[in-house]
Amino acid sequence: MKSFNVNYPFVIKRVNTGYDYKWDSTFDFTGETHDSWEFVCVLEGEVEIVEEHNVYKLCAGNFIAHAPLEFHRIKSSNNTSPHLFVVSFVHEGVMPKSLSEGVFFLSHEEIEEYSLIMKDILECLYKNHDKSETLGAEASLLLSAFAVKLVTRHHPHRTFASSKSAENYRKVIQVMQNNLYENLSLEDISSICAMSTSSIKALFRTYAGIGPKTYYTNMRATEAMRLLGEGKSVEETSDMLNFSSVGYFSYFFKKYFGQPPSFYKN
Repeated sequence: MKSFNVNYPFVIKRVNTGYDYKWDSTFDFTGETHDSWEFVCVLEGEVEIVEEHNVYKLCAGNFIAHAPLEFHRIKSSNNTSPHLFVVSFVHEGVMPKSLSEGVFFLSHEEIEEYSLIMKDILECLYKNHDKSETLGAEASLLLSAFAVKLVTRHHPHRTFASSKSAENYRKVIQVMQNNLYENLSLEDISSICAMSTSSIKALFRTYAGIGPKTYYTNMRATEAMRLLGEGKSVEETSDMLNFSSVGYFSYFFKKYFGQPPSFYKN
């Protein structure tokens, strides 16, 4: 008789949102960034998902996870009417890195399992009854277990969109990522990418739904939060990100997050 320890690396503590989406072929959701994990499972149809600099094509049976503070956007693809389950949650512990590194291909049995979990989650979120608390706790544990099983038994695939425009978009985002500490202008980005500013703006209208300068600013704000979270002082963070002054950095941070950097650091 053998024994073994069971140590979950993470557990889902609170489900924030859950949706059973059925969209038409023209659906196009503006990109967003939030501080929760988000799972997206495609049941029918096809979608195009932008996640940071990656552009993915997903079809029925595909599953993708967005990590906190990752920009993501979704829209219908190939003239189909997609049907998706989407859930966002807060966790404790360490989520496996591989969970957010591509697209997972679920078996029919796994889709059925995930659908049953989502049915319970949706019932807890939108129907008030005596068993909501216990049912919600069970559904959260099952969702945690599903994620553990997913990364244990599967490897994520990089099913990127292969169009030239998608490649150019990835190129621009990579340049921004590589120059977070330089405070580049749009003209600087254009010069490095060897592309016109109008072409870059058109790419971001297509894939991000926001302007390239706004996107770059969002990336720098997120990096500022990460640096402060690592223990860097407000002054160090301001200098590292090449702001003209600590005062302007504090103004920028408060405008973006609603609180000064000193508040976040505390």
